[in-house]
Parts: sequence; structure tokens; C-alpha cells
Amino acid sequence: MADEKQTGMASKIQKVLDELRGTEEWEKSRQAFRTIIGNLVHGEKSKITDEELDRHLLQTLTITQDDINRHLDSTRSSVPEGEKAESRYYVVTAQHNRNDRFFATLARDDDRPTGSGNGKQTLKARFQAKNLYERFRINKTITMPDKTQNLRNLRTGDFSTWKSIREAMANKNKIKQTFDLTKPDQVESVWEVVSKWGDWNSVEGDLFITPNLKGWLGISANFSPALFAIYFFWRGESAAKGIFVVITADGGGTPKSPFIGLVNGPADPRKNVFDSKNRFAFSYLSNEKNPVKYWMDVPVDHIQGFTLGIQTFFPSRPTPYIEVISNFTPAKEDDKDYFLNTWDLPNKFIIMKAFLMRDLIKPYYPNSGYSRLWDDVLIGTEGLLALLSKALLISDDKLNTPEAHPPWDQKPIVVDVTPATIPGALMQTSYTSASGWGTSNLTVETSGEKLDRAPAPLVKFREERFDVFWKAADGSLMDTWLNGKTWVTTDLSANGGKNLLSAPAPVVGFKSGRIDVFWAASDSSLMQICSTDGSNWTTANLSEHGALLASEPAPVVREKGEVHVFWKHGDGSLMDTAWTGSWRTTNLSSFGGKNLASAPAPVVGFKSGRIDVFWTAAD
Repeated sequence: MADEKQTGMASKIQKVLDELRGTEEWEKSRQAFRTIIGNLVHGEKSKITDEELDRHLLQTLTITQDDINRHLDSTRSSVPEGEKAESRYYVVTAQHNRNDRFFATLARDDDRPTGSGNGKQTLKARFQAKNLYERFRINKTITMPDKTQNLRNLRTGDFSTWKSIREAMANKNKIKQTFDLTKPDQVESVWEVVSKWGDWNSVEGDLFITPNLKGWLGISANFSPALFAIYFFWRGESAAKGIFVVITADGGGTPKSPFIGLVNGPADPRKNVFDSKNRFAFSYLSNEKNPVKYWMDVPVDHIQGFTLGIQTFFPSRPTPYIEVISNFTPAKEDDKDYFLNTWDLPNKFIIMKAFLMRDLIKPYYPNSGYSRLWDDVLIGTEGLLALLSKALLISDDKLNTPEAHPPWDQKPIVVDVTPATIPGALMQTSYTSASGWGTSNLTVETSGEKLDRAPAPLVKFREERFDVFWKAADGSLMDTWLNGKTWVTTDLSANGGKNLLSAPAPVVGFKSGRIDVFWAASDSSLMQICSTDGSNWTTANLSEHGALLASEPAPVVREKGEVHVFWKHGDGSLMDTAWTGSWRTTNLSSFGGKNLASAPAPVVGFKSGRIDVFWTAAD
């Protein structure tokens, strides 16, 4: 009886939609959508066709007979008989942060939207979305759930069966081809783990996949469809020593690209950060060439929860313009009931997604008459959204509830790059003979983070490169650097640059082509991080050589291969932790270096081979 009622309602809704297609209102919305997305967002170089735009419009704002059929098919449980797990359902809370600091510039070679901006503005937006995932234990003997059939024909690989997944990782070449990892050492690190698994007889896995919700739009209506499925694979006791595979989806919820990486266990969050490319345009503001960084942190055990981080970049801009941090936790009963038993939930989700797209795209073209076309698509008495609401029997008062509107934490805004924009910003005042003095706000242009200590600049590491190291409010070591044309900020906390108590103290010249940065950690340890390329960093704790600081460290290079780091001891002594073939710490109090009331200030070069150190005495 229930199936007959659903089929009857499906026929009724389909009849309404058939009547809408071809009407003046429908055609007006269709053309508005084509103009906005095809011409303005993708630009003249776009290869997207009118047919593809029509398909996206239908997927985003309407339902089709296929959606209805998919929903009717989904009324059967996709859970294998007898499947039991510690937690069957998980809620993901995804924090979306957009920081497009090259807002609406007029270049077309950067794979980013074009518009009327001058390149000195930043588009900022932040919202939070929730979704539900179902967990399945999988291995060589367990049949995969029905829904994995959607993973059969991805752009690179088949992830619908245990056998096909194993074949996607059969050797290093297959891993590179399937997952498009852009760094060879990351392919090697994955293969080092997988190669030990042999025929996978002893390998276990868990699959997290979005369940079907009650409503006419089926899976394509999920509010945040970017993550279609997540796999964990491991051999032994813990998934924290295994690998993960993420299957991303396009804006319509269709699975597209797989990503692979090593799981970061409890002791090393963000240790392994992997690099790939989008390989498809998730939204109208992205491109298949956009680089992607991603990582998976498992604080205790993935059954108790885990965090997936994804950052997307423009090819020529190393600072991410989108970051999504997704926290997975076991679902409570209320969460499960809301997601699984709210009949029109998918309809509400699709309306929220439509409003999100409208609010996000409009700021890119604030002075364009075309921005008003979104009203024809989404709102107004005869807009598609209003017609869709009537067809889906959603009352006007539901559309006006907070639940039906975008959950913006920060609605899209355009921020001018001016000195007074952000308190605690990293500022630069510079002089050239051609331009005179000028001031820039590097925080707005790069990270959006605030400084917690004075910045420490460093030059001559590389030609055309300029580094400024600083401490963030959470104790992370940050590096804002000029790559010849553009300022970029890199968070070095994933590389061990964390728990800073003092400002960082950088030095160059200790070894050819090398940067060293020192700081006092929160436990008073003397910490060092170094790099020979500015991208890969190594961290060391020098406290085992007798260094427990009561001041900021002050490094100098006396000559190549010899570095001295001066600091104040808790008893006021002047201390010297030096590398002259090995690390050693010397107490200089017997040479008069005592009663320090300040951090030491060393300098070299007064005379050849000489070091001078100055300080404020306690008296």
C-alpha cells in the first residue's frame, strides 16, 4: 500500500513538473542560469555546453523521474543481512572556509573566476553543514553494500568491489594513475604499506557512505555531497596504521574522483598531508586543474571518530581558497531520527544548497545586472524555487524558517586590503626609489591569522624569496613568504612547528641553501626547524643538550657550518647552544655572562671570527 501511495504521489509531482517545463517562467530561469554560470563564472574559454548547464540546473533545483525511481528503489535496506557494528551511523560536521584573496581579478590564466575586482580584495565566507554516513565492515569475504555500485565507473578506477579496489593499488604505477598523487614520495609511502598486504586475505576495512534519505530527490539531494564515501583499510589491530580512500562527488552528488593517503594516528596529527588535483569541477567556482591537499587524522580509533581535512588551491597561488574540515562522530539517536525519518529533508537540503550558491556567486559580480538573474532562478513569486516548492508541497512558511536558509557563520563578504582591516595583522611598510613608501596588510592577502608575537623576517635564502616567520595565536609557527611576485602563508605546525612560547628566530647561512628557525616551546625547550628547499621541513628538540630557556633564543652564524643560539637561563645565566660538528650547551656565567634581565642580542662581523653578545643586566 505504501509503495502505491508513493508511486501515485510521484506521478502527481511528475505531472506538475511536465507542465512547468517549456513555460515562460521555466525558460527564463534556464537562460538566466546559462548566462550566470556559463558566461560569467567559467568565462569565454569554458568548454561547458548548454546541455551540461541544463543538466546542472535540473540536478540543483528540480527533480526528475530518475530521482523518483531512485528514491523508490532506495526504500529497500542497503544494509547486508546480519551486519552489526559498534556504531552504524556517523554524523559529519563540515566546516567550510572560503578565503579567495585574489577576489575577482581580471586574469583568465589562473583557473579562477573573472570579474570586476582589482586583485586587492578578499572574498571571505564560512558555513557549517551536517550530513549522515552509514558504516559497513568490509573484507574479502563480505559482500559490499548495494550503494557501492555507484562507484563502478569513476574517472579513474572502480571502487565497487573488494577485488577492484585491490586492483587499483596493484603497483606503484596503478596508484599514481588512479589517485593522481603529484609527489613521487607520497606514491612510495602508500605503496610501502600496501605492498606488504599481499593478496589482502588479512586486510580489514570500513566503508562510510551516505545513506538514502526520505524524500523525492534521493542521494543527489544530500546537502553536502562532496564526500560520497570514505574507506579505511588496514592489517592488524589499528586503522591508524593503514590507508584511507576518499571518493568525492560533483555538485549533483555523482561520484567522480578517488583520493588516497596514509592515516595519521593519535601521536602525529597532520603528519602526512597528501597532494593531488581536483580532476573535476566540483562547483562553478572551481577547476579540474586546481591542486588539492588533504589529510586524515584519527585521534584514538576511527570507530570513535576521525577528521578529514581538504584544501583547494589555484595553481599559481599556494594559499588555499577553500578549506573543508569534516569531523565524523558516532550519531546519537536524535541525529539518526532527524536524518532518516524526516520525510522532506532532502528537499530542504536542496533549497539550502541553491541559496548557498546564490549568496556565494553574487559577490563576485556585485556591479553586474546579471547578478539579479539569480532571483529569476531562485526566488520571487514565479522563480523556479517557488514553483518547485509548490510542486513538492512545501509551504511558504517552511521556506521562511531558519532551517530553509543557508547556515552561514560568515556570509560572503568582500574585504579590502587596507592596513586597518584586521587587528593583529602582519603589516609591511616598504620603500623603493620608484614608488616611495607604501604599506600592505599581508594577513588579509594571505592567511587571515593574527600574530601573537613580533614577526621575524629573513632574506637571501633564495633569489626573489623573502620569508617572515611569526607565531600564531594557537602557538603554530607560520611562514609568510614572497615567491617572487606573491605573498603566501604556510602553516608549519604539521611539520613540527607548534607549541611556540616565544617569537621565532630565523637564520640563514649555517649551511649552504638552508633556513634554520629556533624558538622556545611551551615547556621551555629549545626547538629547531630547518629546510633546504622552503617546502620540506625537519624539526629537532635541542633541550636534550641542556637547553631550557627563560627567554627568546637569539641565533647567529659565526661561519659556515657553525651556528650559536644564545639564550637566558632561569637563574639569569647567559647560555650558548652551538653546533660545531655536534650540539653542545655552554654556561657563560663563568665568563661574566650572568644576571641577565633581558634576552641576549648577538652579532657577528665586527671582526673576523668574532661574536659579540649584548644584554640588559638585572641591576
